[in-house]
Amino acid sequence: MNPNIEQPTQLQIIKAHLQKGLPITSWQAIQDWHITRLGAHICELKKQGMDIKRCLLTIKMDKEEIVSKAKVQLY
Repeated sequence: MNPNIEQPTQLQIIKAHLQKGLPITSWQAIQDWHITRLGAHICELKKQGMDIKRCLLTIKMDKEEIVSKAKVQLY
């Protein structure tokens, strides 16, 4: 890593991802970028004027288990 090159902040990483039209979940943020406070960053981006919506996904894991996940996306 070159110390003279400024690395993007977590907020910049999330903003760039959303501006590409891609959705993101908390788990994806953890896996891809080791970002654990996605909700706080989304709140900040909304304060900056970004139109971000939350969608609840329901996933059936097996006959009895149902899991809900939230994803956010720029609109």
